[in-house]
Amino acid sequence: MSTNTQQHDNLYKAFSLFIEAMRPYIVSALMKEAGEKWPEWFVEAITLDQKGFWNEGLRAGSSPVSLIDYQHLMGFSLKYKDILRKDFGPAANG
Repeated sequence: MSTNTQQHDNLYKAFSLFIEAMRPYIVSALMKEAGEKWPEWFVEAITLDQKGFWNEGLRAGSSPVSLIDYQHLMGFSLKYKDILRKDFGPAANG
């Protein structure tokens, strides 16, 4: 395996671990504020195109938790920086 391929594989594994850790954190943080309505709150933070993919995933039987992905993190962190600030302090001022 080439060094480039190995680096790609390592990066993919790291991103996979990161998003797997972020999903339950995001759900937990939103549930503290919104309860069982957390998916609706989460969807408010993503773009129109992302909402289309989200809705397609729901129709296909995917759980809301499994639909949280990398491309959603910026919108989530900007919309809910007050929630994030509770755990991350001033670093969440994004």
